[in-house]
Amino acid sequence: AQGWCFLIALALTVFAVLCYSYFIVLLHADAAKETPNRDTYLALRSRIASGGKLAESYSAAVTRALGWIDRFFGDAGRETPPLWTAASYDRSLLIALLYPLLMIALFWTWSGDVGDAESALKMGRDVAFGVRVIAFFALILAGYAFFNALARQGTGKSWLWLVFGMTLAFVASALGIGFVAFAVAVAGAVAGAGAVAVAGAVAGAVAVAGAVAVAVAGAVAVAGAVAGAGAIIVALDWCKERNIWGRGLFLFTVLYGSICFGLPWFFGGRGGWAAVSPLLYFLVLLTLVNAPFDWLALGATRFLLRLGMKKGGWWPLLMGVADMLLSLIIIMLLAIAAVWATQAYNAATIAGGGKPFLPVCDTLNTLSVTPFSALPQYWWMAAMLFSTQFYSLGNVALGSLSVVRGVPLINGWLGRVLREDGEIVLHDCALAAFVLSLQLVLSCLLACALVIGLLYFALVGLDVFVGGNFVAWLPVVVGCK
Repeated sequence: AQGWCFLIALALTVFAVLCYSYFIVLLHADAAKETPNRDTYLALRSRIASGGKLAESYSAAVTRALGWIDRFFGDAGRETPPLWTAASYDRSLLIALLYPLLMIALFWTWSGDVGDAESALKMGRDVAFGVRVIAFFALILAGYAFFNALARQGTGKSWLWLVFGMTLAFVASALGIGFVAFAVAVAGAVAGAGAVAVAGAVAGAVAVAGAVAVAVAGAVAVAGAVAGAGAIIVALDWCKERNIWGRGLFLFTVLYGSICFGLPWFFGGRGGWAAVSPLLYFLVLLTLVNAPFDWLALGATRFLLRLGMKKGGWWPLLMGVADMLLSLIIIMLLAIAAVWATQAYNAATIAGGGKPFLPVCDTLNTLSVTPFSALPQYWWMAAMLFSTQFYSLGNVALGSLSVVRGVPLINGWLGRVLREDGEIVLHDCALAAFVLSLQLVLSCLLACALVIGLLYFALVGLDVFVGGNFVAWLPVVVGCK
């Protein structure tokens, strides 16, 4: 019951923020012409006016979304439409590092269960529900502070936001969030650079081992890891300046992938390895496995949506469906790659004289015969795999929003309230903000229901038709049966 109360409170908080954002935009309906506030209001009004024509509304939404994606992934302003770029791969590394950790923190806040992932990340056991909620919101506020620090980079306020974010991350960690807060803080400190954040995670993981195994070898390992992270920062900056960033990121992935398998081989049987092994696995290895698939899914979404936009008509919708089906293949390939990487990691640890971190075959066999809902300690696995669905989910959400905003009665009322000239009455402003926020939330819920339903059918529900499903086949594919 407490977990559901937390999720409801989180959803209401998000909804309140949406309402406030729309309300502020609508308040500036009578702002002076050719000002940013006026332009924002007119852009919103134009989007509402396009409702009712599904294909046109969806195409316009896709165009805006592609522009936002290009800006977020650092690809804005390119002469040719970007698909797979060095900037987007670097940002994919950051997403692959942070998103699963945030989901683990969310599940921990909701249930309080501490499984392999939570234990590895030093998340607190038997922490009171209220304390877990405070820790989670402190983590979210820390992320918001780092975002503002990045947006104001080069100003005095940037440092204030950075210090504020570091303080909140420390509070979240002290209250039980553990190394999730560390990863968020590292990402904020390096201004959102994905490869540098991963390098910092390696330095932090090895530092833990050095703190546990207080010895000369531990100190040398820590010094080497920190120096290596610094060298990576300098090397990647050098590559970026000479327009060979892509090659630099490729070499970075190969190097740190080799480190993930080399360290357990050399240090698996030494003191302190039991502390560093889970951190290296969750913060680095899974990030390096996940990021290329996220990057592949991003480029595929860009290609298919732009192809649909070029053809016009109903083609954007058809390409959106194709993108969703392709994402199912990508998520299956990611699952196989993650299992193979874990098996290789365990093999390297055993070769080094240590004990395997995660019993892969036992875990897969358990998942194949036990309902997933009864195993909250493994929910992080679904969260990691789901990161490849982000872009398909956003695509479906855009289509759902086009449908929701095409309801004639509501769309007509919004058209009358959102006048082109003149002030909007305050109570109409509040009601319109509520309706617009509700439409956005409903479209996201519809998209989540469709994508999760399709995923469930592909991964589990096929049993009804072919006598088997992907979850049951996966142990066979990776050699566990």
